Amino acid sequence: MHTYSKQEQLRHLLNEQHDHLQHTIPSDKQRSLLALIRASNWHYQATQQYKPTDNPSWTPASGLQKALSLCLTTQNTPTPIADEALDAWADTTLQACAQLAEAESILAYCDSGFMHMQQGHDTDFNVWIASKKMPTEWREQEDIASWTHFLEQTNAPEMQALSSERAYMQQQLALFLAQRHEQSLNQSLYQTTPAIDNYYHHLGAQHIKSMPPYNTYPASATIGGCTFAVYRDTLAALLGMALKQRDLSQIALNQPPTPKQSRALAHALTQPLADTSLIKALSTTLALPHATVRLALDAYTLDASNLAYHSSVFAVPLSPLIRLDEQHRVASFAGLLTNPLFFLTRELKRKYSYEYHTASQLREEIFRQDVYALFADRRFVKSTGRVELKGTQGTLTTDVDALIFDRKTGALALFELKSQDPFAYSSQERQRQRDYFYSASKQVIASSDWVKRNGANALLTRLDPTQVKRLKAQNAYIFVLGRYLAHFFDGPPLATRAAWGTWPQVLHLLNGQPFAANEANPIQSLSNKLSKDTPLAFTDQSTPIIQEIIIGDKPIHAHSSFEAYKNSLL
Repeated sequence: MHTYSKQEQLRHLLNEQHDHLQHTIPSDKQRSLLALIRASNWHYQATQQYKPTDNPSWTPASGLQKALSLCLTTQNTPTPIADEALDAWADTTLQACAQLAEAESILAYCDSGFMHMQQGHDTDFNVWIASKKMPTEWREQEDIASWTHFLEQTNAPEMQALSSERAYMQQQLALFLAQRHEQSLNQSLYQTTPAIDNYYHHLGAQHIKSMPPYNTYPASATIGGCTFAVYRDTLAALLGMALKQRDLSQIALNQPPTPKQSRALAHALTQPLADTSLIKALSTTLALPHATVRLALDAYTLDASNLAYHSSVFAVPLSPLIRLDEQHRVASFAGLLTNPLFFLTRELKRKYSYEYHTASQLREEIFRQDVYALFADRRFVKSTGRVELKGTQGTLTTDVDALIFDRKTGALALFELKSQDPFAYSSQERQRQRDYFYSASKQVIASSDWVKRNGANALLTRLDPTQVKRLKAQNAYIFVLGRYLAHFFDGPPLATRAAWGTWPQVLHLLNGQPFAANEANPIQSLSNKLSKDTPLAFTDQSTPIIQEIIIGDKPIHAHSSFEAYKNSLL
């Protein structure tokens, strides 16, 4: 008789739970979708506690993606359901889907070897972290959070200036609510007063400047019929609407409403957005043709055509907008306020693959200029672009994406820049990302060998001769930087001829500050810091707390270590 392992038993349990949740989906798909997003928005606004790097058992946002996937792909027998019962179903389903998604990720960690599961006949499931290295996805999330924090600090003065006006604007919103309550709840998303609407539009534009992909492409780069300036401006307007709605809900929550009023407010804050009205409002605000606005909105929208791509794994960006029917969308506050630009780039990659990859060279130039900004002092001389390294026969040996020479110390830095995409949609894509990044080892070896044969001074001729005349390169340092990814849970050993890391890691190690004129040896210092850093090692912040997940009536106990698991038995 075959005995199933605990992992097989858990997989079977998760499949059963998935089937159970499918059968609970009401047949009215539009009302069901709206109820799920309404519940997510209401909890999101009420708690104001969700962060992408947190690891709680569930959040209002964490279950939304799976719930939307279930709702959009399930066809059940028509059964009438009242609005109040629909709201209760949505709350329960969001929490159950969050627990299911978390359990699925734990099972995947067990399959990868990152976690181990206790075997035996116990009806509970006990798992613990069995690796000293964190998963690639955790490192990815921490890097993005760190980069976001740096951008928030950089943009803090502008944000503080806008924040100083917020109290006054909230007073104006409260006055608007008091004077035109019914109209405000139904139409405030599009229009309140010119002063209020302009303020929140500017606030939305300022918020997206603190999102890491903001400058991934030049403003003039075009993919899918829109420039990135249009995509960003459209998001700023949408985000401004969401921030205005957030403050409207907070005003209401400052005076706790009755349960009946809470339900009415939750419904009012998540209204279907008619394409005609939304596009007209954005066209007026942004001074853009209706067709252009529609293209931009579609790139931020989840529907049946892109659901599988954007729901393929657990930790991917939520969609800012969800398609209800041919004429209506609905906004997700969590999607608009957490990584909406990452959703955009994923959708552009899916829908306009050729244009997306053709424009990838533009990302390298922006990456290069970001690196150069850390070496802004006049002591540093930088290449204008990529530098080709040729052999004795004139054939291309390899190339270097950026060269930086320190005239004060004679240190020469060679940079290989990898502008890969974050948020893999499958294990196969994650493997391709890993292989692409580690293929830089060949370029590192080729560059190192070229410098040994020709000498570092030969590279100085590729720089401004008026700035390096009569100067000599004393030491050469090679760097490989990934825009988002560099450290993979299952990656091979890194070539020791180079210092490897991510751009957020560099910002963290340097506190986001450029090297000063009096720094002793900046290039060598950066090389040493990157080489000694251990980004995959667990920290107090990255190690998850013990938690319990309930699937059906079966608990899954997740522990931070085998020792923690043993202590739980005492």
